[in-house]
Amino acid sequence: TSLGSGFQIAAHDLEIRGGGNLLGAQQAGKIAAVGYDLYVRLVEEAVAQLQGRPVEELFAPKVTLDCSAYLPSDYVHDPHERLHLYQQIATLSDRE
Repeated sequence: TSLGSGFQIAAHDLEIRGGGNLLGAQQAGKIAAVGYDLYVRLVEEAVAQLQGRPVEELFAPKVTLDCSAYLPSDYVHDPHERLHLYQQIATLSDRE
């Protein structure tokens, strides 16, 4: 194998299959699972790392609850729905 052979394979694959639809339903990625904003942030960080630019660290809040926020799979069967509910729980700002 020579230097750049992986890139050549990827470029050929891109020619054959096309670039796909980054934000569309045909995309095999998990953008819906993490949300558009976080997905864009992750892509920006990856590009910055590849370009050798410094990457700003995400704010990592500490959340302390007086109760369990665990949603058992037998309560919410669909994992995508459960993840959506976790995302909603994460945005709560008061007890109401």
